[in-house]
Amino acid sequence: MFLCVREGREYLVRLPSVASTPVDDESLAALVNFVAFELGAGDSRFPRFTAAEVHRLRQMPLTAETLTSYRRSIVDKVTRECGAPAELRTYEGPQPPSP
Repeated sequence: MFLCVREGREYLVRLPSVASTPVDDESLAALVNFVAFELGAGDSRFPRFTAAEVHRLRQMPLTAETLTSYRRSIVDKVTRECGAPAELRTYEGPQPPSP
């Protein structure tokens, strides 16, 4: 459902662990495409990620401070505009490690 809106699409690459992956842009585009379109059964109406798009998005990685609020705004948008299930709103973001 995140592919339905520009912010959701960008989120998938801007995640800190994705944006900082030590592979070239072409390999990362292939990996994100595999996860989104093969494992995630992404809708074929949406374009696959390109190396150029990945390169641009990697320059703007999300941080721990922005991740949860940014995701919440995307989920609100995909639920409103794309019919995503409301259960997406229950995500609480990264949790600190247990002592």
